[in-house]
Amino acid sequence: MKQSVIGFILILALFSPLFFNNSVSMTIADELPNSMLATKEANRSDALQASMQAQPVDNPDIMVMEKIQDKTIYNLPYPGILPDHALYPFKLFRDKLLNLFIQDPQRKIEFNLLMADKRLNMGVFLIEKGKYELAAKTVGEAQGFINNGIDIINDLQKEDKNLVSKSIIDTYQKSANKQQEVLIIMKSNAPENLQKGYEELILIAEEISQRILEM
Repeated sequence: MKQSVIGFILILALFSPLFFNNSVSMTIADELPNSMLATKEANRSDALQASMQAQPVDNPDIMVMEKIQDKTIYNLPYPGILPDHALYPFKLFRDKLLNLFIQDPQRKIEFNLLMADKRLNMGVFLIEKGKYELAAKTVGEAQGFINNGIDIINDLQKEDKNLVSKSIIDTYQKSANKQQEVLIIMKSNAPENLQKGYEELILIAEEISQRILEM
């Protein structure tokens, strides 16, 4: 009985932005970075996640975050719970549920960019913790999200070029540039047996950037 109650409380805490915000769109808009997206985590009411936020490891041999700050000015959203946490599957389920509720293509574009940026930053935190393989997998998921967003943009542009604003495309380009920079730094910190995997991710990041330039 106790386990059932605890499980219900955890799920309710993870889904609180969905049930207690005015709409799913407002939940997403609060999270989005830069001019198009907000700079803070939207889950302000989520006390559970706040108590379990990702923390970088103080490792003098891994300076990923410091190096990234010197590159393209594009603030990545705070990742919250990382993929190495026991509650991460609940977070994934919540994100999938949110995605199902979004019907507006414009919001879908923003949501996919948010998910891509969050997972990119998750990769940064995981590298800081020395979890290179999981970091690579997570960044690969980020690339999947940004490609999904590009697909939606292309579909809208086939209908009417004016359906997608230049600011959205510019934001996607900044995200793609940041992704390439982050991956190059990650690769420089990764062990030799994972170098090829990171090289492949860098090539995919370059392809993503090219897709955006062709819009």
